Amino acid sequence: MAVGADPRSSRSAGCPSPAAPRWRPAERLCARLAARYWDLDDPTRADDLAMMLAGDLIRVVIHPGTVHRYPN
Repeated sequence: MAVGADPRSSRSAGCPSPAAPRWRPAERLCARLAARYWDLDDPTRADDLAMMLAGDLIRVVIHPGTVHRYPN
């Protein structure tokens, strides 16, 4: 399936730099997020997860040109 054919996406933000990134295998992250946010007893959701894990996962990395930080 082409990326543009399915508009659903997921994102996760790592640590703010200069902390070292802590990458997780994409399949493991996908399964953990699905278990957290979906009812995997629902056959439709369970099938969605199985389809995602069976397919190729794509990681897109965006490097910002500028980062603005605001006080809390």
